[in-house]
Amino acid sequence: MWATTVLSSAFVGLLLGLIVFAPFVCAVIGAAFGLAYWVFACWAADRFPLDAYDAQMVDASTSPNLYKAVAKLAKDAGIETPLLYSLPYGPANAFVVARTDRSSAIVLSNALMRTLDHDEVRSILALMVARIAESDAAACSIASTLAGIPFYCICHPSFRGLVRDKLKVDPSSGLTWLEKMLISMYTPMALVTLRIAFDATLLKKADAMAVRLVGASSTLASALTKIDREKPNEWWGNTAFNPATGILFAVCPIVDTDAMPSADPYLVNSQRAFTTSMPSVEERLAILMLGEPEAPRTPVPA
Repeated sequence: MWATTVLSSAFVGLLLGLIVFAPFVCAVIGAAFGLAYWVFACWAADRFPLDAYDAQMVDASTSPNLYKAVAKLAKDAGIETPLLYSLPYGPANAFVVARTDRSSAIVLSNALMRTLDHDEVRSILALMVARIAESDAAACSIASTLAGIPFYCICHPSFRGLVRDKLKVDPSSGLTWLEKMLISMYTPMALVTLRIAFDATLLKKADAMAVRLVGASSTLASALTKIDREKPNEWWGNTAFNPATGILFAVCPIVDTDAMPSADPYLVNSQRAFTTSMPSVEERLAILMLGEPEAPRTPVPA
């Protein structure tokens, strides 16, 4: 993943260098920037998603039962107990962030606590714990930070307000030409980064481990189905979700294109690019309920 970041930055620098007739110098500068960006992303991998979503740490003294449930699941999975955060807005969902040299964190939206029952919440906690145990969360956290920061900047209200005050907005897409250009330029590099980090096999193994931790596939299946129904039926740029962080969530928060109210080709293509990052809930449920033979997996202590 680091090589992809450095090489893509060097390539952008090379293209800029062709314009100013200094391709080698600009390529070196681009590679240096890419390396620095990679180091920063590794350092901020656990902080960027938490800060971007304004996640608030849950106090163990006010939610002792929740912490006890997580501690028990973490012990059974053989990992350190992760920290708990709450997401004050948005639909029912949960995500996990991790760094190899720091404690991991599980983030639960307030809507998830209202929408799911006790057993379903426990199954989602088990899924998040399983993703940490399967060593999936750390790589996805780094990739989401690498790919997510530019989208965070492009979609930030301050930048949008500045751009839309100066440039004409396309009534069909609701975007200016500059926003379209920036999203189009960065999306391919973001997708490459995300697809290098995310392994669908590890997610399916995490689903299977979560079932073993809670003892029933029907509970996890019910929880995933409810979360899937809660996804906002909008283009990702009009929601609170950063498309690059979708691989961290229990269920990718980006709705399929056929559920979008807009048929604008640019929005549809931009949405489709990120809805294929994770297996669909239907595919995951089929494996859970039909008991597809599993690959070698991380043992869970009795």
